[in-house]
Amino acid sequence: MVNLSNNKIIFSCTQTQIERNIHDEIIKFYGCFQLGFFAKYEALTIANSIRRTVLTQSRQYAITAIKIENIKHEYSSIRGVKETIFDILKNLQKIILSSERKVFKTQILCVSESGPKQLKAKDLKFPTFLHCINPNQLILTLESSIQFRMIIFIDHISVYSSSLFTCHYYKNLYLYLTQFKRTHSLLSTDFLLLNPKTSPILNLNYTIHKKTNQSEMIIFDIWTDGSVHPAFLLRQAIQRLLVLLVPFYEFKKVIHFKYQKPILSKLFLSKFIKLDLCNFPIENNLYKKLLNLRVSTIGDLYKFLLKKDTVSFNQLTYADRFQIKQLLKLVHLYISRRYIKMDN
Repeated sequence: MVNLSNNKIIFSCTQTQIERNIHDEIIKFYGCFQLGFFAKYEALTIANSIRRTVLTQSRQYAITAIKIENIKHEYSSIRGVKETIFDILKNLQKIILSSERKVFKTQILCVSESGPKQLKAKDLKFPTFLHCINPNQLILTLESSIQFRMIIFIDHISVYSSSLFTCHYYKNLYLYLTQFKRTHSLLSTDFLLLNPKTSPILNLNYTIHKKTNQSEMIIFDIWTDGSVHPAFLLRQAIQRLLVLLVPFYEFKKVIHFKYQKPILSKLFLSKFIKLDLCNFPIENNLYKKLLNLRVSTIGDLYKFLLKKDTVSFNQLTYADRFQIKQLLKLVHLYISRRYIKMDN
């Protein structure tokens, strides 16, 4: 059996770059990450679990539905528009949106254009917190001097919210905003839905490197479409796995003898303090500041606070200190619950 108790837990980004395709002007994010150390044959199991979890994630923001006057289904066509409704839906699906904020309210864009003209993503008036990655993405082509009107719905996508985006939901929202009194004039079929679960992952590979002490390290290579950084997706996947597995971990089912409690508690704490701060609910700006202060794990954070270095501590804003305070409360609550289960 390999003794990994003295090995440092590593979760770091070794390389990151931005790749731009000249032909389609799509920006790609690339990141290379190392994760370890693991005992022999454990790395393959963990790498497969993380990879599958990363691939199930979707973009944070996406166009989820549209409404076009007198259009009932995606197989229709509009006189004076070159593209069919099906082509318009496919073009809207290709628009990549990004944001550093989480806004859960549905955003509504009203489009009113007259031809002849090519309508592109840059012509849409997105909310200020949304950034379009590919503004030159073509939506449709107006070949004659017609008036084209369309309503676009944009939503924040999560694992649990995607099932809420139905025609009935958009109909009620539209009626509420326009304050229609007669609901029979608008049908649910007037709304065309887009697939909200579009993955931002373009490619994902991993390799397992074996070390001299028979331990193993996982190397992830991740490419995204520019809407989100690969580091965020990897951290989010690890957090999702932890949330799924931690509730099944019971100390009282493992411990049978009283003299084993101190051994298991020390083993638990030794691994817990080596967890990278990216596994905890803190903002990216604070995470970068702490890395500059050489604080990368939860153990480093406690050492940093015990040193009481006023020069380094003054580099943190009031909001940063409040986040650290909330994080420590969560850590204390988590550890206290673990030890309550041990005593029982």
